Amino acid sequence: MVEYKDYNDFELLYLICEQNERAYEILYKKYEFVVEMKAKKYFKFGSTKGLEYNDLFQEGMIGLSEAIRDFKETKNVKFSTFASLCIERQINTAIIRANRQKHKLLNESLSLDEHFLDNEK
Repeated sequence: MVEYKDYNDFELLYLICEQNERAYEILYKKYEFVVEMKAKKYFKFGSTKGLEYNDLFQEGMIGLSEAIRDFKETKNVKFSTFASLCIERQINTAIIRANRQKHKLLNESLSLDEHFLDNEK
């Protein structure tokens, strides 16, 4: 069985240009740990804004998808560097969106379920 580590990024990106679905899967799997690391890194900040880990992880995967779509080999930068930057920016943007004043009421509200559970104790 061939593992995703056996492929280099440029080969995978070339195959993705050729609409190879397996190459997409391999590249997503290869960089999933980067998304996990970034989501964990920003979870403390995101959780204070009402975001859960899964929200940040999904935003990171969107960032990875955009990195795959927008990467230009001619820019003389490694894909891993570009992908890491895109992932981090997407997560940061999600946290900034959640922090906007229009979300203040939702972020500071309490769940009625939690209130009832606290009174039962």
